[in-house]
Amino acid sequence: MESYNGPPVRPPSPGDKKKAEGSFARRNNWVIIVIIAVLLIAAGGWFLVSRVNTLKRVYSVNIPQDSAVNDSDDYNSPNHKIVYELDTVFAKPYLAAKIVKLNIKGAAMCYKLLDTTSQLFTADTRAFHNRFQLDSHKEDSVYVMNFISNNTKSWGDGSDTAYLKFNINPEWEINIQAGATDLDFDLSKYKVKELKLSGGAGQFVVKMGLPLQATNINVSTGAADITIAVPKDAACSINTNSGLSSNTFDGFIKKDDDHYETPGFKSAKNKIFIHFEGGVSVFKVEK
Repeated sequence: MESYNGPPVRPPSPGDKKKAEGSFARRNNWVIIVIIAVLLIAAGGWFLVSRVNTLKRVYSVNIPQDSAVNDSDDYNSPNHKIVYELDTVFAKPYLAAKIVKLNIKGAAMCYKLLDTTSQLFTADTRAFHNRFQLDSHKEDSVYVMNFISNNTKSWGDGSDTAYLKFNINPEWEINIQAGATDLDFDLSKYKVKELKLSGGAGQFVVKMGLPLQATNINVSTGAADITIAVPKDAACSINTNSGLSSNTFDGFIKKDDDHYETPGFKSAKNKIFIHFEGGVSVFKVEK
């Protein structure tokens, strides 16, 4: 057995043991902290990517080439472009209401009435800036729906669009309040009791069907281009309070400076009453 001639070996003291154990614990603690930090960063990154993918999706959106709404406009049209947006579909199940009052409010929007629906009302919104909500309640015999946006400012790039569908059974009272707006409504299939359009700059194109006993249309705009098409044989009266606006009412008889009627208006049973009010707008009624 070999003998040891070196310096005497001192056994580790309790202090040395504590230092070694503390150093080991500190190393382990840093490893745990780094692992937790990496996991938190990874989880945060995954959540952010997931959220962005949920809110910003790529949709193929129809862009009709003609401003008029027709039955051939659908989501399978080859006329489309790719946009990034939040897509939300609102729907109100059908109920047997004789009169439905629909209040629409949203600035910097494009509203398109696509077709009828078996539900009472649907809206497919494709929006960057507007976020809508739909609520409803009953007021006596009238069923009221409010389709309201939280954006009250007239700003944006005009890409926000709401594609709407109505049920043909009830009588409709439609009230639209908007800022800079493009609106394209073919209401020829519906029973419209009242239509109110209030907006700033923009373009409003409305096609009406045969009137009820009394169908009232009230338009109030700032600097907009408004075209209303009425059935050829419909009795129609127009009153204007339009300041510097331009008026074109082909097929109407001028009764005075602010009043126009179709021939035989007074003796007609069912009538359309149109009232225009605007600053420097262009008002046009055609048959």
